[in-house]
Amino acid sequence: MTNTPGRHFSEPRATRGRSQTVLLAVLAVLIVGAGAFALGRATAPDDSSTTAIASGGKTSGASAPNPNDDLLTQGLALHKAGNLDGAAKIYNQILATDAKNKFALFNLGVIAQTGAKYDEAIAKYKAAIAADPAFYSPAYNLGLTYAAKGDRTNGIVYLRKAIEIDPKSAQAYYNLGTLLIQDGKTDEGTKSLNQAFAIDPTLKPK
Repeated sequence: MTNTPGRHFSEPRATRGRSQTVLLAVLAVLIVGAGAFALGRATAPDDSSTTAIASGGKTSGASAPNPNDDLLTQGLALHKAGNLDGAAKIYNQILATDAKNKFALFNLGVIAQTGAKYDEAIAKYKAAIAADPAFYSPAYNLGLTYAAKGDRTNGIVYLRKAIEIDPKSAQAYYNLGTLLIQDGKTDEGTKSLNQAFAIDPTLKPK
């Protein structure tokens, strides 16, 4: 897994009307069995909020600076540096005044997932989705977290949700196809894999 904030499984994808997020280098992949495709990587920390504060200290669309923007920037810096305890402390500080801050919730989910605390990660990701149902990253990470727990059913559910949010996500199609094939749904899984390869040919095995 990765010791990076924001999203847990790093994935190259198009940003459809949302702020561009920073993609970090590969962590470990979750291998799903001999001869099977590898599940995708944890998404990198979501820096979309820090992108917003780069211009005048204001969050996109806001009329005034968000007092938590600086804290989130500090938390992300600690998270990327590998200081997960320090980052978690700041994220929780943000939640003390803004209980629905989707970035703090999501990044705490990443920290939990990094430590294989899957139930805690699931709770944080679901809270991030409750705060913003169109937030792609926690949906994608939920799919992979459930898969890591051996729960293919919920893994499939959340990867489908990720695709609904971002229909151009090659990695979500790829991982969905992998889980579907493992679940015995070969035709549907193959179709999903082919969709992934059509979006991003580099995913196709050589």
